[in-house]
Amino acid sequence: MSIDTEVFTPRWASAPGSTLREILRERNISRSQIATTLGLSLRVFDSLLDGQIQIDAELAEALEEHVGASKEFWLTRDSQYREDLQRIAADRWASSLPVKKMTSMGWISKPTNWKEQIDACMRFFQLADVQDWNALSQPILRSAYFRTSDHVAAESATILAWLRQCELVTASQRVDRWNPDGFQRSLQAVRRLTREKDPRRFIPALTSLCIQHGVKFAVVRAPQGCPVSGVARFIDELTPMIALSARHLADDHLWFTFFHEAGHLLLHSRKEVYLDDDVELDGGSPVVVEQEANDFAEQILTPGGHGITSTQWLSHRDVIRQAQHIGIGPGVLAGQLQHQTVIDHSTLNRLKRRYKWNGPSLEMA
Repeated sequence: MSIDTEVFTPRWASAPGSTLREILRERNISRSQIATTLGLSLRVFDSLLDGQIQIDAELAEALEEHVGASKEFWLTRDSQYREDLQRIAADRWASSLPVKKMTSMGWISKPTNWKEQIDACMRFFQLADVQDWNALSQPILRSAYFRTSDHVAAESATILAWLRQCELVTASQRVDRWNPDGFQRSLQAVRRLTREKDPRRFIPALTSLCIQHGVKFAVVRAPQGCPVSGVARFIDELTPMIALSARHLADDHLWFTFFHEAGHLLLHSRKEVYLDDDVELDGGSPVVVEQEANDFAEQILTPGGHGITSTQWLSHRDVIRQAQHIGIGPGVLAGQLQHQTVIDHSTLNRLKRRYKWNGPSLEMA
């Protein structure tokens, strides 16, 4: 016969006050009477019953003398209660995260119970305890709510998980010193990569160019429901990162987002986290820094304009020819013509290169 040796860990917390209430009930002692005996006001005593006041050595001695049980019992009882509260807070926090999504994407191992779920989430975010979560998340969320549309709030935990996975994916990259001038010059070489069809070829080349100038870079699949196209941020004071989600699985959107995020790194404060959804592409009214990043991306992709003077008889062949002339992918040019409202968003979409995910890898569709 097997014996279950696992220590029982309650998913709830019982304050020492519950034990104290039971003793008072058994002895028919009123709250006001014992409060006076302990030298406490009734308000403070009620707080003790509710677990809001921690039992220290002096109070434990008074309880031993006037209520019963040892001083050590009351101190241990209170200590266990505080530990239970921390565990409940951690359980509530872990349950708020998209654990099923994180598991299905291989970011964490599948937990078999609620305690393993807490441990897995703590390891993923590198937290010592749940109190560290606010210090990690709040600066990002404040920026995220400012930079993206309102529906992001509902998916904040999923977004934070995606951002963390971006950090983990780029953690092994050994980047050179951040060189903004060199990075800006390298964008011409990046621009030429828009002509490469296969992500398995252009993503390593793009990553290498970024690393050479001090920028960590990755294309990381976002969980379902994560409304983020890209992020630009400084992981620390000296190390910028760009991550893309390839959310729309099309070359025009991916490349515009990359240059948009590059614009944030080069134009704006390194203290901010520039977390972007589709504000720049969906006809919204972006804030100033978003408009500046849009303009930067547009100027890189079509400097001096797109070169299309008439759209009356604009054909696929015309756009392919012009894209070759200005040195970018035809799908990217089609996307720019749509973005600049030169053509309708339903026009020339066949020129766009489509991608698909194979596990964590982006491939041609």
